Amino acid sequence: MSNSAPFIATSCHRHAQATATSTDGLVAFCAHTSIALLDAAGGRVAATLHGHSAGVNAVRFLGADALVSGGADASLRLWLRVSGFSGCGDEWRCAATLAGHAAPVNALAVLRVAAARFAVVSAATDATVRVWDVALPADADAAPAAACVQVIQTGPRYALAAALATLPGAPDVAVLFLGGCDGLVSVFLRGHAEAEDGKFVKMLSLQGHTDWIRDLDVAVFTAENNPGFPGYSNGDLIVASASQDKYVRLWKVSETGTESGKTDAIVPSATTATGNSEFDDAIEMLEALVGEEGDGGRQLSTKAHIIEITLPKEGTKKKYTVMFDALLIGHEDWVHSVSWAPTVLGANGKPVQKLELVSASADKCVTVWRPDNSHVWTVDARLGEVGGNSFGFYGARFGPNSSWILAHGYHGAIQFWESDRSGDSGGEVWNTKLGLSGHFGIVKDLAWSPKGDFLVSSSLDQTSRLWGQWKNGDNQWHEIARPQIHGYDLHCLAMIHPYGFVSGADEKVIRVFEASRTFLESLEHISGVKEGQEIHEKLPIGAAVPALGLSNKAILPGAPLDTNAQLIFTPMAPDSIQGPPLEQYLMQHTLWPEVNKLYGHGFEMISIASNPTGTLIASSSKAAIPEHAGVRIWSTKTWKETQPPLHSHSLTVTGIQFSNSGNHLLTCGRDRMWSLFESNEEGAFEPVVNNVAHGRIIWGVSWSHDDRFFVTGSRDKTVKVWRLAGVKESAEAVYTIKADSAVTAVAFSPVEYGTGEYLLAVGHENGRVLFHVVKEGVNGGVVQVDEAKDVQIRLEDCPGGSVTRVAWRPVVVGKEGRTLAVASQDYSIRIYQL
Repeated sequence: MSNSAPFIATSCHRHAQATATSTDGLVAFCAHTSIALLDAAGGRVAATLHGHSAGVNAVRFLGADALVSGGADASLRLWLRVSGFSGCGDEWRCAATLAGHAAPVNALAVLRVAAARFAVVSAATDATVRVWDVALPADADAAPAAACVQVIQTGPRYALAAALATLPGAPDVAVLFLGGCDGLVSVFLRGHAEAEDGKFVKMLSLQGHTDWIRDLDVAVFTAENNPGFPGYSNGDLIVASASQDKYVRLWKVSETGTESGKTDAIVPSATTATGNSEFDDAIEMLEALVGEEGDGGRQLSTKAHIIEITLPKEGTKKKYTVMFDALLIGHEDWVHSVSWAPTVLGANGKPVQKLELVSASADKCVTVWRPDNSHVWTVDARLGEVGGNSFGFYGARFGPNSSWILAHGYHGAIQFWESDRSGDSGGEVWNTKLGLSGHFGIVKDLAWSPKGDFLVSSSLDQTSRLWGQWKNGDNQWHEIARPQIHGYDLHCLAMIHPYGFVSGADEKVIRVFEASRTFLESLEHISGVKEGQEIHEKLPIGAAVPALGLSNKAILPGAPLDTNAQLIFTPMAPDSIQGPPLEQYLMQHTLWPEVNKLYGHGFEMISIASNPTGTLIASSSKAAIPEHAGVRIWSTKTWKETQPPLHSHSLTVTGIQFSNSGNHLLTCGRDRMWSLFESNEEGAFEPVVNNVAHGRIIWGVSWSHDDRFFVTGSRDKTVKVWRLAGVKESAEAVYTIKADSAVTAVAFSPVEYGTGEYLLAVGHENGRVLFHVVKEGVNGGVVQVDEAKDVQIRLEDCPGGSVTRVAWRPVVVGKEGRTLAVASQDYSIRIYQL
């Protein structure tokens, strides 16, 4: 039995350079400490690359078969594609690690200098910029040659953005643009006679921005597909800079002697009217905003900077003009990123550049800029979000041929827009396309619905998310609801019936949620799960959080709607449900009504569990003394405690699980002890036995499907198997599994693996998920545990961080195979079909 490629749900890092697109449609994005490879056509994460020990901040492609990444661990890593991209059959390897920076790497820039040779520039918060010479091997299994050839000091302020290109008419002269905390665009050159040993030399700094520069990108103007564009000649560079001052600036680099290089080819300012009244008014407004130079402000400078260099091969001198070209006004908040459209092949087979630019801003807008018929840069399309609690977008990129745009935002979701020119007007329309979403914090807990129809997860990103299969579409897993958006970090959850769950957070309160009618209608259209009309009629339409409210308020049919809630909640019409909801809808309209709150714990919630019938829940909170380490038992009928707290542990109870019969309750804790409780005739739980069984904290416990065995997993790198029948008489485990890494999660399969065999999944601190077969001897004889060789998860498919929870999908008639969900500290959720 082998596993297919897993479903991976994760989020993109909050950084302008956290995404990159290749010519074949592959998208790479920074996913916490990993790099996720997204098949844009299939809309799914095909693989994750692990190697960085801290968050990845920037990623760039070196051609189609190589990647370079920079992270908060102050290192760069080179990745090579081992096999061709074919859906999930992609394989990459970390071929080299480049060390040298002493602080997190912020930005990367790449320039191809030969067929398999690249110049890579990395900027870090240690106020240095390093230039690397990278030569890729012909054989993907060989090691690349990489060396640092220069260190540029930028202190006391550091660079946040970088871009590389070659000068017009001088392909051997590289130009480096840096932008950062000083608000200046610094220009460096190398490859000319004045440069020492082929190193970059600073030539000038361009003033204009009044705040930090967040991103830079450079394009090469091509006259073939842009005829008659004034002020430009073929080969001129157009540099776009994005800043926290809310503006995008365009800068032109051209060779003097050409039409575009004349110093009298001045871009219009407020004193040189263009005839375009709207543009002139905008310039006057901005000059009034920034103030006159004598007042300590900055003017819109159209000064032409002259750079004179000598080409070493020809020995001839060349002059270049660098000047401000255009100011793009349209955003209302920080502009985080800018990106030019990728080049395409022209009629002569050579690359041509479309004059298309996309910018992403904290004002929740992704803006597409194009010059109009009068060659003035204007907003061609404005994409983004309306409403919600989002903080805007951090980055946007064009896809190949500018056929689509992707953008990532504050909450880590990747959104897509697809170009459509099939309309009657002949104009371009950008249609929203299904994107990718995931938690942007550590995922702490998982719970399957009793029928296995969907999975619910909770995270330190303060959200609970619900995942289901799109049966009528691609049959892949998608986020189909966000039942809880909270103000505290969420630590635990448990299902209490097919459409209800409880969750615990840092606020010390247990909250109870039940599904809405809108969710059931969505689940039916997306996953094909049908419920009777009587269930629909009992449920509220939806839920919303009123202004100044803290709870999800139910919106009942026929009842007067709260004015604020009515404005927030918009139910999706059943006939309009074509697939999983988009991010904008998930953020606002998929909440579940909150039906109750349970008070009693005095500290942050840690663990919660429900019995098989959903009539009882058990919960624990953070504890430093025995008095606070009690486990509370609640009735889901009265929502009150059924008995005094169960005291056995002296420190935090980290795991709770009811037996499948519901007659036993098993707990484990930070005090290295597990405790067993048994239900008496009145239904109250009483302590049976406890055991300080491990040398370190016990992270998890699990019962076998027939309750004959239970296991405990600990940070001491062991999993111990216990037989329930003899646990009172013997303090020794019947078997001890020794691991290479700390054990952080355990779960028995809900069905028999083989005759008298039990399949056990074990999650580890290093991200590995391993499987063991527990087999009992004849007539209760010696227990044996072997590795499950026919059930394995490849190392490449495992999480990049510590596993926090493993959960088997309940086996229901009609659903074949075994499905395992895994949560991790790398912010990901993975679902494996075994």
